[in-house]
Amino acid sequence: MIDTLLSKVRAGITLEIPSVWGQGRTAYGGLSTAMLNRAMLNELSKDIPLRLHNTQFIGPLLLEEPFIIEVEHLRDGKNVTQLQARIMQNGTVAVQSIAAFGADRESFIEVLADKVELGPVPSKANWVIKDPKLAPNFLAFFELSTQKGGYPFTGKSEPVYDGWMRFFDTYGPITDAHILALIDVWPPTV
Repeated sequence: MIDTLLSKVRAGITLEIPSVWGQGRTAYGGLSTAMLNRAMLNELSKDIPLRLHNTQFIGPLLLEEPFIIEVEHLRDGKNVTQLQARIMQNGTVAVQSIAAFGADRESFIEVLADKVELGPVPSKANWVIKDPKLAPNFLAFFELSTQKGGYPFTGKSEPVYDGWMRFFDTYGPITDAHILALIDVWPPTV
């Protein structure tokens, strides 16, 4: 389903988000971020990787209501291109993102990442709720599996949790837009 929506994204055309992607009265933030990312990517004249993507949720992005995405080139440099994209609905900005796309450059600086310990990859999800009375509609598109802690309002004593997440269905390669949609899927802890 996300691939179908992302395939339609272009700056300047009228789009709508179906109610199944709802999160209360607004569209799921991960999806709107993914759509802005895809619109910006479609505006790039060269294939350079995403280096930064920042999104601000200004107001509700209403479901099943028309909107357009505007993309503005802030700067097209030799190595870095900076873009800004906005979802405009009913004459106002609902969501906006700024992103930097940059070419690889050689450096003598070496940054060592912290060690990440991953639990075993689950064979199936342990938290799949498709009842809109219990969880936002958009969660029907994702499988989640906790490895530590517990979801908010479940009585767990730990204020954090972590685990695995994935789409129920994707049809092509996982892109930056897919990753941005996944980042927002976990409910915030207390």
